[in-house]
Amino acid sequence: MIPNSSLGYSIIFPLYCVKVPSPDIPTFTDVIIELVNQGFSDITISEIMVNGNNTLPSNVKIAVGRNKPVNASGFHEDALISFHNLNDFNISPKSKLLSFEENREIKEINHYGIRIQHETKIDNVTIYYKYFGISLKKEIQISR
Repeated sequence: MIPNSSLGYSIIFPLYCVKVPSPDIPTFTDVIIELVNQGFSDITISEIMVNGNNTLPSNVKIAVGRNKPVNASGFHEDALISFHNLNDFNISPKSKLLSFEENREIKEINHYGIRIQHETKIDNVTIYYKYFGISLKKEIQISR
């Protein structure tokens, strides 16, 4: 938290997200959201909801990329991108990750994302996560 003269304290929200609707599925039932931790400590994803009303998606996986952004795989696993259960990985801070140039020969994780699949169109996604033990949420509008 950072002191703020008018409010007392402000919370910095460290999770930055970029949506990537599947080019193969233009109905927005399968999306990847690229995640970047702009903070100083790991982020733990607690839960993912879609379309408000506390709706759980049909399937959620965390995507980890080794030297390749998670949106570059065409939504399919390849040698440098893999999909796992949501609680298998925390999102490490960007400052702890090696840059692509430094990491070209090393197979360390340097990109994260979540793949969300649902039976119906995904209009919005809510990511519940913890940062420094504080519960936070990030809302992302998916379809236009």
